[in-house]
Amino acid sequence: SRMAGIRAQLKSIGLEPYDCLSPGLMDYIATWTAKKSGALAA
Repeated sequence: SRMAGIRAQLKSIGLEPYDCLSPGLMDYIATWTAKKSGALAA
């Protein structure tokens, strides 16, 4: 499939492909959202 080729190209240049946002980015977004809502101390 075309996605397999895209994933292979990303891996060949040292980048890990994700079918969603990267785990680090997802953690950052969750932390930012929690701080903004007051659920987590800023």
